[in-house]
Amino acid sequence: MKNMTIILSALLLFTFSCKSKKDTSVLLDVTKDQEVLDEYFMAATVGVISAADELKFVLKEPLDSDVAEDILQKVVVLSPAVAGKVTLSNNTIITFTPDEPLQSDMTYTVNLDLKSLDSKRFDKNIEYQIKTFAQDMKVEREGLIINDDASVSIIVGVKTADKVTADKLKSCFVSDAGSIEILERNPMDYEVEFRFTGGMKKESAISYNGKNIGCAASGNIELFDLNSKEFGVVYTHHNSEEKAFNIYFSQRLNKQMDLTGLLKVQNENASYTVKNNVLTVFLGEIRNQNVVKINLDKSIRSTEGKTLLSDYTFDINVQVDNPDAQFVSDGNYFPSEGDFKIPVKTRALDALRIVVIEIKQENVMHYLAWQSLAYADYYNIRMYGKPVYDQVVPLQQGISDSEGWTVHGIDLSAKINKNPGSIYHISMEFSPDNTSLSCKKELKKYKINSKIPDNDFFTIRDNYYNDYYNYYEGLSLGRK
Repeated sequence: MKNMTIILSALLLFTFSCKSKKDTSVLLDVTKDQEVLDEYFMAATVGVISAADELKFVLKEPLDSDVAEDILQKVVVLSPAVAGKVTLSNNTIITFTPDEPLQSDMTYTVNLDLKSLDSKRFDKNIEYQIKTFAQDMKVEREGLIINDDASVSIIVGVKTADKVTADKLKSCFVSDAGSIEILERNPMDYEVEFRFTGGMKKESAISYNGKNIGCAASGNIELFDLNSKEFGVVYTHHNSEEKAFNIYFSQRLNKQMDLTGLLKVQNENASYTVKNNVLTVFLGEIRNQNVVKINLDKSIRSTEGKTLLSDYTFDINVQVDNPDAQFVSDGNYFPSEGDFKIPVKTRALDALRIVVIEIKQENVMHYLAWQSLAYADYYNIRMYGKPVYDQVVPLQQGISDSEGWTVHGIDLSAKINKNPGSIYHISMEFSPDNTSLSCKKELKKYKINSKIPDNDFFTIRDNYYNDYYNYYEGLSLGRK
């Protein structure tokens, strides 16, 4: 792991047209909102939240008296309007519980009518904004199970970018299956079972549409070509997180049969379990291998006494993804209005360091006359710009693509003031602390230098720069 730190950059040039509409979007100022809330609350819901979250406000001191129910229900009001119930626990914790989840990727104004609680104690009401995560979903079939009652279950894995209730997720699917059951395996990771009574028919189908949970994902799940008269492998699925390889057969396996010598991993007897038509091979003991070979002998029998059509060999890639981060696309972005979101994709990372350098409008023409948008280095950029943002951003939300990347939209709307005509240079890097690798504690003992200079590199300049470049000092030093 020679390069534990990367550096990628893109330039964002804000341009304005006389035909452009005025930007009416609300930018969150979490720091300012937190300061206002801190006057009365020990803790409060603020910033970007899950659409499924409640809003909680913990007073620094309990109220002196009980609050009438009609008054309590008006203490927390959202705009756009959201129906819900306000509760007060121990005269200290105010909770607003929406009747339905909030809309995804939506900015809400929260109005707190504190004066109605105690006009002597609270001399003002509070108004601030929150925003919900943008929702997305990835749907992938994982296998099929032949049940004891002859029904067939199709197992589908679903990952979402934000939390969702089982009922809401179920409403996204349409199928002729007799039942649909949803199991939450991990936060935002679900197993959906479609059980077809008496088996699948030729016209059987499964489709999905994410409209009901606030996303645009839609499509069809391809069903399996199941020939129950022959005994063979229908499908395989590698669960890399569980380090297990599932093999799905067209008939149920004979549970009494000893697979010693018939099932091998790297030419050694394998660790496995059998359930109905599913053979699970455990790969957790494999070390220092990128590709693992699994062999099935055709002598393996089903409950109907049939043997496999042939020997089977599977080559499984068990290589751990190396930490990496990239911008989703190269080039220049022109977000002259709306949100300030940076599209990135990552592997094996929990967080990223994001650095934004602003070249103000007064310096742009001089910068473009001597520099290229296609390439920029920090030595030259510091002649014209200064950092306005430098933070390690957690990567809590995202959706996986078909190539193994997790795609994120890092929202800097509340962090960066978009000044007309400014150029914004975006850089990102990561350190061992930011990876999801199990060995990251060991990596900490190695000294890995950052590729992005610190703040002093940009703020301490020789007189040469000031005299020759006439640098415009209209920007506050330091990090936000």
